[in-house]
Amino acid sequence: MCNIYLERVDKSQFYSSRWVEIVGGMFARILLAIALTTILFSVHAAYPDRPIRIIVPFTAGGATDVVTRLVAERMRQTFGQNVIVENRPGADGNIAAAIVAKAPPDGYTLLMGTIGTNAANASLYKSLPYDVTRDFSAITQVAELPIALVVHPNVPVKNVQELIALAKSKPGGLSAASGGAGASQALATNMFESATGTRLLTIPFKGSAAFIPDLLAGRVDLAFDAMVSVLPFIKTGALRVLAVTTEKRTPALPDVPTLSEAGVSGYRASAWYGLFAPARTPPEILVFLQAEVAAYVKTADAIRRFRELGAEPVASDPTTFEAFVQSEIVSWKHVISAMKLELK
Repeated sequence: MCNIYLERVDKSQFYSSRWVEIVGGMFARILLAIALTTILFSVHAAYPDRPIRIIVPFTAGGATDVVTRLVAERMRQTFGQNVIVENRPGADGNIAAAIVAKAPPDGYTLLMGTIGTNAANASLYKSLPYDVTRDFSAITQVAELPIALVVHPNVPVKNVQELIALAKSKPGGLSAASGGAGASQALATNMFESATGTRLLTIPFKGSAAFIPDLLAGRVDLAFDAMVSVLPFIKTGALRVLAVTTEKRTPALPDVPTLSEAGVSGYRASAWYGLFAPARTPPEILVFLQAEVAAYVKTADAIRRFRELGAEPVASDPTTFEAFVQSEIVSWKHVISAMKLELK
């Protein structure tokens, strides 16, 4: 009798405690949801209450600038505040990145970072006026862009193998435009030279918008450039596309082979753009900005407009974007070290 009674008491106590645990867990989650909602609401009410600056590392009209202005326009509409796109080209994006790294961490100065400013430059330059791992807070990756290998129609090649043969026949005789040593164009060019045993004459400009006129005029022979910049000229025949640098073909140019398919085995590179704030920016502001930008990037209109430019929308959360950036830093460190590249 006693044993049975005690067993019943134990079970009763077990079920009671389990019920308290379940209810308590549910209550905790409800409180957390309320707290997050309250935080976002309070941030929304107080931020932004003045104009926001998005610093772009390259000239107006280039790929980075075009993508930034699409995002900025939506932010203006949503926030009810002016969102200023400020182009600060120079030093392979380091000038722009340093401005944001040293800005107050209040969410009013942001960087549209790139593969150069927030990944490759850390290994490419002997010293930087900022630290890529400590001076920024990741907000969201906005887009990934295939890079296209294009030549002026006067260059007597119709495919990648013909270009390789021509480049080997006159080392340094073919000129390649780039947005600077740390830009995606230069990195893609360097990878191509290393993979094919060729040597090109790389000519640095302050972004795509600066070198496109020279490329169209034939004063520069070729370029590796983000699809956003060159797709309109490919479609009109003003530039001839030989390949794309991504692992798979891009929907924007489904008939164009990847460099790997064209015989440059294992070649893979792409440009990307993402929003960063200065380090120590309050987490609630980062979450708020990511949510607002991601909401736009995921709309049917944004997806259509991005893909018309040859870009693929991403809209990652801050944690995922930060992990991606760290992987890019490591990846490009290996590439740059293998190519023995270093700038002062």
